[in-house]
Amino acid sequence: MWHEDPPFAAWRWHHHASRLAILSVTLSFLSFAAPLAAQDSPCDPAVERNAKGGSLGYRSRGDHCEGLYATDVAATMMWVASLTVAFAEYDLSSTAPLHVSWSAPQGKLTHLRAHGIKRDLYYRMDLPRATGTDSWQWPTDVLAAQGIERSDIGVLGWVDESVGAVEYELFVPVSVTLPGTMQASSGAGSYEMIVVPNVRLEEVYVSLAKVDTVGDRPEGEYIKKQEALGQRVYPTQRPIKIQLSEFTEPGIYLVEVTATRSDGRPVTMDPMWVYHPGW
Repeated sequence: MWHEDPPFAAWRWHHHASRLAILSVTLSFLSFAAPLAAQDSPCDPAVERNAKGGSLGYRSRGDHCEGLYATDVAATMMWVASLTVAFAEYDLSSTAPLHVSWSAPQGKLTHLRAHGIKRDLYYRMDLPRATGTDSWQWPTDVLAAQGIERSDIGVLGWVDESVGAVEYELFVPVSVTLPGTMQASSGAGSYEMIVVPNVRLEEVYVSLAKVDTVGDRPEGEYIKKQEALGQRVYPTQRPIKIQLSEFTEPGIYLVEVTATRSDGRPVTMDPMWVYHPGW
């Protein structure tokens, strides 16, 4: 029987053990990296499952997810689609990106989302941003390819806030401007909020109050309480624009939007907490 010299046998065992160790580390890294990559995906799984095929379908596009999907994934009777301090009219023939900016509480991770608000336009853009950033360059290739105008979409920004075991979304007004320009706000010291009803409404009411923290309900005076918009018609899936101009000192504000249906039944939307950095 052939025997290896002890030094050579030891080298073979050491070499084999080293290869096993490297393989074990590699497999461990891959098993860790796979769920981590999925966790870091900017895509909404519910929308991604309904994505349209082709290059314009909702999918990951680098640091964000954007595109079209086949069916509506919203089931609420009324939902908020946009909260902006400025939203410029853009040129679909231009290849320049749009400049998106916001002011969030320091150290908070900001999420951005764009919705289609035109009837039967199932479009979404999702962007989770890193802590400490306050702007982003939004490529317009998907918007241009599908002919999506500024009036067809709404934009939201928010940070996650926790109060005890309860998590809330604190909305931050967003500014969408053209490259190298400063766009005036939606009004002189005002925000434009857009809500979309999935049922026909008779009237819409808005309440606004300054609060100390996210999740609070004011114990004292509201800045305005159940103020009717006074529009004559609120058709199904027709965006409703609400001007919010009563913000005074910086801080957190509670915005409540309620409505009545044409048959008299009430419609409520989840309360919104809005961060106002000051004008």
